[in-house]
Amino acid sequence: INGTNLQGKVVTVTFDGNPATVVSSNAGSITVLVPSSLNAGATSQLQVTVDGNQSTPLGVPIAALSPAIFSDGVLNQDYSANSASNPAAVGSTLRIFGTGMIAPVPGPVTVQLGGVQLTPSFAGPLAGWPGVNEVDVAIPGNLAAGPSAVIVCGGGPAPNQQICSQPANVILQLSQ
Repeated sequence: INGTNLQGKVVTVTFDGNPATVVSSNAGSITVLVPSSLNAGATSQLQVTVDGNQSTPLGVPIAALSPAIFSDGVLNQDYSANSASNPAAVGSTLRIFGTGMIAPVPGPVTVQLGGVQLTPSFAGPLAGWPGVNEVDVAIPGNLAAGPSAVIVCGGGPAPNQQICSQPANVILQLSQ
């Protein structure tokens, strides 16, 4: 949630009166876990209260999932940051961190890497980090070295529906 005057001693957020878990807040933004009791496809009234001062309710659409890869959320197999100076070796595993990738009623999670659709070896919640998902995928040997795009898709509410993240950059190198 982005805005102004969002930091205080007591910060709460509700959706239709249902409390959300506030993960973090500062003067310009609040990060919350949306209550799982809300109905996907519906519009919910979001309200922020900071030290007793309530915002005007705002209607927000609720989705079953909305995959997003964190900035700097693509790590190499050894959990080091993937970069031009530290590329991932073809044949190793990419570890992708984000949110909104796993639906309450999970559909298949897939990864697109360099235009190739892959099945992750792991896709699930990151233990001890509410709302954070980890997706691990092996980098196939037939991909070219250099910059590439990675996209995470989750199963949507309709059969065979995939909802995908925006692409994140990844750098690949030939295995040594």
